[in-house]
Amino acid sequence: MNHSNWEQAVTEILSQNAEPVGSPNDGVDAPLNDPAGGSGGQQLGDRLITVAGIVETFVEHVEVAIHTILYHREIYPRELFMATRMYNTAVKMCRVPRVARYVRDVVEQVGQQLQEGNVKVVSIVILSENRHPLERFSFNVSSFPQVEKDRAHALLLHNNVGEGELVGTSLAELYEQFRALIMQISACSGKLGNLPENCTWTTSLELIEGSDAPKDHTRNWVVSERQKASWGSNAMTGLASGGVKSMPLRSIEAGAIGMDIWVEESNVKKKLPV
Repeated sequence: MNHSNWEQAVTEILSQNAEPVGSPNDGVDAPLNDPAGGSGGQQLGDRLITVAGIVETFVEHVEVAIHTILYHREIYPRELFMATRMYNTAVKMCRVPRVARYVRDVVEQVGQQLQEGNVKVVSIVILSENRHPLERFSFNVSSFPQVEKDRAHALLLHNNVGEGELVGTSLAELYEQFRALIMQISACSGKLGNLPENCTWTTSLELIEGSDAPKDHTRNWVVSERQKASWGSNAMTGLASGGVKSMPLRSIEAGAIGMDIWVEESNVKKKLPV
């Protein structure tokens, strides 16, 4: 299977030992090989047929989405981004090696938790300089197929693993959905209020009720108290009454994959200088 232009670009960036130089337009912009490229998830033809393959493909998309958000919300200067292609459309990628490495590490950790089958929502949160959450881009993955971790590579069948009709998720269909979502993430920036300077970002996971905290949370994750985990709580906004505006971005249904994606904007932004 050929690698996508995106993966080639990431590999080239991560192989660098110094800060990038040259034009931000330097980079990969050749025709995309998807759907033959992209995820290395387990497939039958162009169909994902295991939970492991679905998770791997979704995590790859989260990586693209994070770079897209960082670019369009101007978390880093736009000249630090390069042009590449994914899902047969133009996308931007931060070409600073340490940023690309951090994003890759984050999505790999997200993938590990998804393999555990206990994640309900994956969110990319934009924070003010004082760590107030200002925007949150969320992916509800609670309807992803669930299997025990040691069966993540077993064939994904109708309502079960091990019996029934083999089902799969078409990569071509899924990439069409992902392409539309990336375009919507890009477009929604014009509908969101301006961000103050010196914003940063983080990733949060909302776990399925009753699931345990990640086993390696002391090293990779900070666990919130369950009763304080909601976006609108004082713990998240840092204010007694923040207020949130929600904007749906897309609902995706493709084979065994189903998820809802939306962005939330805190009214805290209106009280901060921009």
